[in-house]
Amino acid sequence: AFGGSGGGDGVSAAAEEKPGAIVTYRYLNHRILDMVQHQVELIRSRMVRRIEWRIEQAANLRRLFPEGECLCSTPFEATGVEGLQMVFYPSCPDIRRARIITSSGLVNVAERAATGYDGVREGYCSYFLHVPAGASLRCWLSIGKNRREGRLAFERPGFHGRTNFCRYEFAADPAEDAVVLILEIDEAQQTVTETSSQN
Repeated sequence: AFGGSGGGDGVSAAAEEKPGAIVTYRYLNHRILDMVQHQVELIRSRMVRRIEWRIEQAANLRRLFPEGECLCSTPFEATGVEGLQMVFYPSCPDIRRARIITSSGLVNVAERAATGYDGVREGYCSYFLHVPAGASLRCWLSIGKNRREGRLAFERPGFHGRTNFCRYEFAADPAEDAVVLILEIDEAQQTVTETSSQN
């Protein structure tokens, strides 16, 4: 039993006067709700295997985004993998200066995606998927009727896709005036390294 009077001082006084008294401490973690919500969202994302990104004003995209300029989707989660992002070049990227902005900052796509994709052709568009570190995927990238398979694993953040994915005229739907990029994931896993610190 606890004794004493005078608010909080009574507990310490009782502990001093009565050997063997129990003193309790209560620790509150105000981030627990955010942590639980994040885990719930991650679990829900495991059921998501198909992502569609619809880009409007297809007739103007090549003029608004000339060679070397791209559009990036917002980062998203699918099949339990966080930090995925679609990158679309209406005009093929200029390998000398192609740059994109991802959630982690400014990245030179040429350094990571150009290997094996030489021979940029006029009139073609490019489609890349930005994959976070520790992720491995078996997936399909599609624009219109053009579909490409990808089997990839990245120890560091990287890009997968095709510089000459398809001719832009076959990517755009004139009736809808839109381009629809599709990501379909068959298999996926992500290794996450967590660090913690104690004050």
